[in-house]
Amino acid sequence: MQRSLLGQVMTSRPCPTCRGVGVVIPDPCHQCMGDGRVRARREISVKIPAGVGDGMRVRLAAQGEVGPGGGPAGDLYVEVHEQSHDVFVREGDDLHCTVSVPMVDAALGATVTVDAILDGVSEITIPPGTQPASVITLRGHGMPHLRTGTRGDLHVHVEVVVPPAWTPATPNCCAN
Repeated sequence: MQRSLLGQVMTSRPCPTCRGVGVVIPDPCHQCMGDGRVRARREISVKIPAGVGDGMRVRLAAQGEVGPGGGPAGDLYVEVHEQSHDVFVREGDDLHCTVSVPMVDAALGATVTVDAILDGVSEITIPPGTQPASVITLRGHGMPHLRTGTRGDLHVHVEVVVPPAWTPATPNCCAN
């Protein structure tokens, strides 16, 4: 108890000898100083579930720091950050990519192969008369949804490539 201008004040703080544990270890080890835990580095494998998005956290139960005095280990949280991809842009569970198609193939129709992020390669049919900036959607070819297992869509943006220079034979070639 202490006296102050406001009256008697009671404060509480841990014992400096036992640090509030209630037991004094007569000969503590030099690594932990009687705490029962030491810092150490270790590698663990983390399985990231399909569909985890940027900024999400994955909890690894009992993989965190050990509790004081031999208590149970806490949980370790791993925050996931996506790397940008050369071909695909992710928006939720949907993927977007751009495919360049020659003008003749856009006018007459063609089949184009596109790398799929999970399935290897997908074939896309470019219908005749496809206009620049058209979007072809492949249902179920996007990223997996985290909880349901269903997949988003792959949106293929068609970029029509026009020849840079016309020769006198070019109009006849297009007419044929």
